[in-house]
Amino acid sequence: MAGDGFTISEDGTTYVSTIRGRVCLKNKKLSVSKVYEVLGDVDYLTGNIDFNGDIIIHGAVAAGMRVRALGSLNINGHVEAAELIAGGDIVLKAGMQGAGTGSIYSGGNVEGRFFEQAKISALGSVVANSMLNCTVDAGDSIRVNGRFGAIIGGTVHALNMISATMYGNMSNVKTDVSVGVDPSITTELSKMHSELRVMEKDCKKLTDAIEKIDLFLQTQVSKELLNKKLSLSRILKDKRAEFMKLKQKREEWMEKVEISAHSRIVVDKMMHEGTILHINSASKTIRGESTYNVTWRLVDNEICMTSNL
Repeated sequence: MAGDGFTISEDGTTYVSTIRGRVCLKNKKLSVSKVYEVLGDVDYLTGNIDFNGDIIIHGAVAAGMRVRALGSLNINGHVEAAELIAGGDIVLKAGMQGAGTGSIYSGGNVEGRFFEQAKISALGSVVANSMLNCTVDAGDSIRVNGRFGAIIGGTVHALNMISATMYGNMSNVKTDVSVGVDPSITTELSKMHSELRVMEKDCKKLTDAIEKIDLFLQTQVSKELLNKKLSLSRILKDKRAEFMKLKQKREEWMEKVEISAHSRIVVDKMMHEGTILHINSASKTIRGESTYNVTWRLVDNEICMTSNL
């Protein structure tokens, strides 16, 4: 049988997929595709979707549905209070009206025209034309630009930068905007340093004990010591793996701290009173007159603004 994405055994009776994907049979042609395509809407008739590849949905996604893609996720229609998960980028041609329960998690970037009452988490950046009462956490940046480009209400956080045309509104609605790292990360890093030192000493003790057993075993055979060596070796292997995992986590956090030294909040047009700013450990509430066309940065542990002109 003709097709793509699989191999056939020599006797012609067994078909083996060469990729992880969706099996399709159309016009007597068999194929395994990395892309799962939904021509209409995703609702209770289609059920939830969980696919080990990319997903393209040409219609809308109804409230209460769950769509998970190991790769990227593209949705052409409107998204209601659904759950979207992707290992790669998530692109919404329209946007999401989350009604307080809609959520998005992306291992890459998230992009959409608008997000309302939605929870968004992305390891990369989040890009939109407007955000209303959303909870957003981005590993890199948040950009809400364009003619409207407003972040109104909710809580938004990014490690590197947040840029928007307008923050808050004339009603002075509380809008929480933060960049950089949480102050508690300094305490956590200190704990990691201490834990790594203890683990290094433990590994040294285990290594010394194994070497002593090896020296003894050179002179005579001891089943008891051989078993002891095997037991200590397993403990040492686990301890070293734990050490490397914690060391990698510490390096990632230290990199975030380094990036946070240059974190900034960019105001392309207006920031209304009632907006609350956080840059690393410093905080500031906008009071009195609104601020126009400025960038907020941390200078000597104080949030200061400079003109963009």
